[in-house]
Amino acid sequence: MQRWQAALTKQLTDEHERVDLELIESEDKLKKIEKSKEDIGVQLYGVQQQLAENQMTYEQTKENYNLVQRLRFFPFLNSLYFSII
Repeated sequence: MQRWQAALTKQLTDEHERVDLELIESEDKLKKIEKSKEDIGVQLYGVQQQLAENQMTYEQTKENYNLVQRLRFFPFLNSLYFSII
């Protein structure tokens, strides 16, 4: 009976150690994934800021282009516009 208990105890101890190692590995993987997620979030924030800046530049360029087009198609506005400035 003692041999059987010793064998069972060893088997359970080995299984417990194996599960502990799996837990440690899983926690390490989770930490890496969380760090990666955080890094991606920071990168996304930077890209969103750049996008907002690019959109503002686009809108300003579009306004300037439209102004130039209006001045080209309506030459009499040219003199009027530049006399105001």
